Amino acid sequence: MALGQLAEQDPLINLRKDDSQQEMFISLYGEVQKEVIGQILLDDFHVAAVFDETRPICVERPAGIGEAVDRVPDPFIATIALTLEPGAIDSGVVFRIGIEFGYLPMSYYTAIEDAVRETLKQGLHGWAVTDCIVTMTEAIRIRDWGPMTNAAEHRKLAPLVVMAALQRAGTVVCAPMNQFRLEVPVEALAPVLGLLARLGATAEASEIGAVRCTITGTIAAFQLHDLGRQLPGLTHGEGMLESSFSHYEPVQGVVPKRQRTGINPLNRGEYLRGVATGEY
Repeated sequence: MALGQLAEQDPLINLRKDDSQQEMFISLYGEVQKEVIGQILLDDFHVAAVFDETRPICVERPAGIGEAVDRVPDPFIATIALTLEPGAIDSGVVFRIGIEFGYLPMSYYTAIEDAVRETLKQGLHGWAVTDCIVTMTEAIRIRDWGPMTNAAEHRKLAPLVVMAALQRAGTVVCAPMNQFRLEVPVEALAPVLGLLARLGATAEASEIGAVRCTITGTIAAFQLHDLGRQLPGLTHGEGMLESSFSHYEPVQGVVPKRQRTGINPLNRGEYLRGVATGEY
């Protein structure tokens, strides 16, 4: 209730709930905002919040092209075929209709597109899928089945089809990178550059003056907190750090995963049981 009210008041707060695990996940902008929210919860709602370790929010991009089709009448009175492929960087999710209009009422197209977009908020590793093109290459309703074949049947089928296509395409998990600008005393330049190297940052340019110098570059978002925490000690409190989001880069090494919420269309049996019990 308290976090829900805060999310309604602040558009920068994104709240997700996992009712099955009785857990809540909150997306914030940095450690400072987490501390502020913790204090608000304590002061205004008398809730002593305990936060897990902060993790950066990654995205998934398609690694290739995947196609999938599910046909009437099992498990739904609907047929959908989708092709999923990489899109342009920063293009988001693009949904295209690759069949002639008239095969289905417009409400069916809308139901399928809405379900595809909602499903792609959690990819193969739990992160939102972006920069992809989803093309509907086939969609059929069986008129002989009457009211049993409807937009709701197509909406329920779409998650299974788009996730099957995504599995065949594969995804690349990408982590956020930040641009940074540092101003430090000249005598602190060497230790600061050493810190940047240890954190895996890339120093792209330096301007060295008589007293102070400026360093710009890029750093993984999850290392930004460590940079800000160690900077005062290296610069005797005279360092200044500015940063902003730059882009996403493929993760090297261990691929981070995010816990899924809701019923999982990657598990066909679990998904169909969830639909049958009204969870979807």
